[in-house]
Amino acid sequence: MAVASAFRVHLDEELSKPSAVLDHASFGGRNAREISVEIGERLDARFHPASMSWRPNWNLFRRWSERDGVVKYDEFSFEAYHLIFMARLEDLAEGTSESRQRFLDVTWEVFTQYDYRAKGFSVAFFLDSENNMRELLRLVGTEALGTLAEDAWTVLMEQSRAYQMTVHRFFDSILQRSLAENAALLDTVLPRAVQDELKARGRVEPVLHEHVAVLFADFAGFTDRAGRTPPLVLVDDLNAMFAAFDDAVVRYGCDRIKTVGDAYVAVAGMLSDMDNPVAPLLHAAIDVVSEVENHNRSRPEPWRIRVGLDVGSVIGAVVGVRRFVFDIFGDTVNTAARMEQLRADADSCHRACRSRGRAGISLRAAWRIGGEGERLPEHLLSRRPRVAALGSTWRPACLARRRPRALPPSTSDHADPCAVADGEARQARRNAS
Repeated sequence: MAVASAFRVHLDEELSKPSAVLDHASFGGRNAREISVEIGERLDARFHPASMSWRPNWNLFRRWSERDGVVKYDEFSFEAYHLIFMARLEDLAEGTSESRQRFLDVTWEVFTQYDYRAKGFSVAFFLDSENNMRELLRLVGTEALGTLAEDAWTVLMEQSRAYQMTVHRFFDSILQRSLAENAALLDTVLPRAVQDELKARGRVEPVLHEHVAVLFADFAGFTDRAGRTPPLVLVDDLNAMFAAFDDAVVRYGCDRIKTVGDAYVAVAGMLSDMDNPVAPLLHAAIDVVSEVENHNRSRPEPWRIRVGLDVGSVIGAVVGVRRFVFDIFGDTVNTAARMEQLRADADSCHRACRSRGRAGISLRAAWRIGGEGERLPEHLLSRRPRVAALGSTWRPACLARRRPRALPPSTSDHADPCAVADGEARQARRNAS
């Protein structure tokens, strides 16, 4: 009853605060005045006013505010804490495990809804403020009960400990959720192995990976399209296609490295071991082309995808200090980027796809690439007949072959390289190697 009497002293003074304090503050869809009035009615119903004849000559909540030194009593409304304190009083009166659990449940619910960040309250503040409240409640008990207050102090200590543990668990749950969200976000930026090394050492050593397949894709005419397309439409289109590319890459166990503007870069055999990284990345490349074709069905102007691939040594490293970026470097990356610029004639490739009805690779004439010397591109045709229906928007993926010794007669500039029969293509590759 002594604690209830002290609470009533505070409520009477609380409800005398000006409208600027009580009617503008809100919690759970109600203003502070409404909540405080309701709590006063519950207090009187649970603890009859006649039973609260003893009253302290000081205000429990005012002194609590002075001890905390964070809020000014006359300028602050305590509506959220009123809900917790009322549940605390009911628990002290009943003294059952059920009443204790109700008190802790109310505490959790209030903290879930309370915008403590906007108030500038920290975890340390809440824990320390409970220490101050507990000591003041002990003082109330001592003044009201004298030597009989020791038994009440034991009960109060147990309740206070349970309250502080609940507050601690609440903020720990927020911390764990934030850590999980941050980890998920970091997974989209840095490979897990790179994260672990960065956390352990504060830096990441560049690593040379010997046998990696690299995919480089972008869209022909993107600069012109970007200049005449509303930004929202342009980004929505890119986002939809890149999301589909991500699905295609993951489907075959490959990894996206980055996007730069309209360019999309992925690898196979770098972040996960693969005996043959080329095959899964080729499958992913075909799906990437298919995804663009599917996207084009609902667009008045088609997107024209270009895909290039190469396989070889790649350096993986984290660059930057303020914003970490995992990137890949090397001749293989450069060649893959150059390969996507080598377009093949779509119609001849379609004829070859229809005649084979399965995956095919045709040799092209040797190309001299700036800074790279000569490369013998191979044009991936299809692994299934339906790719032949992609139309003029299709640009076959190109895979560079290095160090060609001789160019087969059947793939000279005067022949249709995509129409080379299977046996001729195999012989041409043997001659080239």
